[in-house]
Amino acid sequence: MPASPCMSYAQAPVFQQYVAPPANDCCCRCGSPCRFMARAKTPGSKIFAAESLQLEEDPTCNSKKLKRVLEENMTSDPTESKRAISKAAEEKLFSKFGVICSKEDFSYLVYSEKFCQMSNEQITCYAFQQPN
Repeated sequence: MPASPCMSYAQAPVFQQYVAPPANDCCCRCGSPCRFMARAKTPGSKIFAAESLQLEEDPTCNSKKLKRVLEENMTSDPTESKRAISKAAEEKLFSKFGVICSKEDFSYLVYSEKFCQMSNEQITCYAFQQPN
């Protein structure tokens, strides 16, 4: 017997899996400890990430390359620094980076795979990889 047109079956819903990037919750010069909330890692994942082990748990910087970009491009001027850091990060790390620099305290919560905060005697800068 042919199936009745009234007895159609609905397709099963398709769920897209959303994986949130790690979150970095921090402030500069405020005295509160920074927190880095990473995704759960699979056992053995550290074996394949030997280069990043040193900075992996640092809640202010998780990328040696980005840290170097900040060190090389920070001056005493926040506006000049943010532009130089953004340009250098894009050229050297092949990705878009948001950059915040200030002479004052600031607080932030960012979801990003790569981030780094550094201070010199005059300013603090924070750079983070933007989603593609």
